[in-house]
Amino acid sequence: KNVSEQAAIAVPAAVGGLITLPSVPDNRINLTGEWAKYDAKATNMLFRTDYALNDNWGMIFEVGKARTGRDRNFSEFRNYNLATGRGDLKTTFSRDQEWDNENYRAEIYGRMSGQWLTHEFSFGYTANKRSQDPRSFPSITLAGAQNLYNPVSIPEQFPTVAFTSNPSSIDDRGWYLSDRLLIGEKWQAMAGMRGSQYESVTTTTRYKADDVNP
Repeated sequence: KNVSEQAAIAVPAAVGGLITLPSVPDNRINLTGEWAKYDAKATNMLFRTDYALNDNWGMIFEVGKARTGRDRNFSEFRNYNLATGRGDLKTTFSRDQEWDNENYRAEIYGRMSGQWLTHEFSFGYTANKRSQDPRSFPSITLAGAQNLYNPVSIPEQFPTVAFTSNPSSIDDRGWYLSDRLLIGEKWQAMAGMRGSQYESVTTTTRYKADDVNP
């Protein structure tokens, strides 16, 4: 996807508890310019297989992976005068942003029949790994450079400072066990538990939790 992105319009400040909105701008005109690009590539892959071991037992296996890379020039029109339309255009530049997501699931399920009591078991394992690096340049504010009602051409901006990298990741794994009991012809009961292992890491913090819940 590679498109020119329309500038966002900030909501004016409230006066006496009321917010007065501007008239709807012409959607054929971009307050920023053709160079305000949203350039992204996303790839997704999914796989699943179901296998019957016999008449009463089976298995499921799933795996998925998603990856997105993005460059973006995003602008916001703000601090404007409702009467004249003059305001500030704030532009944020992002380069080489990355998002990765992996999912795994495996499950064994089956049925054990009895005369008065039947068990329907399932036991499985899931894992999700997510990582991202939303790199960006500092915002550049073009003070008084645009008008909401009479837009002017905005020259393309080129950031000259290094981007800021803020990588983070999440590792979320767990197993689950459940048993649905069929009691005679009229009653059912269910019991189960899940164990979770969760870890979140950023450039400044680390959080980890392990727990088992019924």
